[in-house]
Amino acid sequence: MGRIQVKAIGLLEGNNENSFSVLLEDFENTIRIPILISSIDAQAIALSMESLALDRPVTHQLIINILDIFSAKVAEVFIYNLSEGIFYARLKLITPDDSKEIEIKVSDAICIALRTSAKIFIDTKVANESGVSISEMQVNGLDQDMPGRPNEESGPQHSKSFEDLLANYSLDELNKQLDEAEMNEEYEKAVKIRDEIKKR
Repeated sequence: MGRIQVKAIGLLEGNNENSFSVLLEDFENTIRIPILISSIDAQAIALSMESLALDRPVTHQLIINILDIFSAKVAEVFIYNLSEGIFYARLKLITPDDSKEIEIKVSDAICIALRTSAKIFIDTKVANESGVSISEMQVNGLDQDMPGRPNEESGPQHSKSFEDLLANYSLDELNKQLDEAEMNEEYEKAVKIRDEIKKR
């Protein structure tokens, strides 16, 4: 079973409102693989890519904290399957006595890899089925019918920061997110949301 190492290089807006793709790219810069994720997952990945600390742990940080308690290290993330547009991933863990693999949601797996500097691998067949070669993309653009494909009809897209993601939300949604961030003592996140509200 072949596999290639990839890295998360950014976030793209998807076809639907508040829908995003995390964009993976191999280290030889030959193929890119977009994976559809929710807006909440996009926020978590954006925060992880920017290495912003959270005052209260979200799912992926909680997993990392639990692993630390049991002296387990994340060896790698492996995206091993694609079925009906859904990517499947495993975490490989190294403990003092053994190594284990556990099933995990792909967006959480990517967040954990970003937070722990673990390597991300994807099955070669999955990459070929879902990705597009960079040379093909430069010449022809992206194929809309392939799984995980972001919308390119509106022209070139750029990687999204956490602040960029906030700009897509309505004022009501921002106020709700601000309340949740303050309730969870995520003060750095709350400051960014408050800054976006002040712009409205």
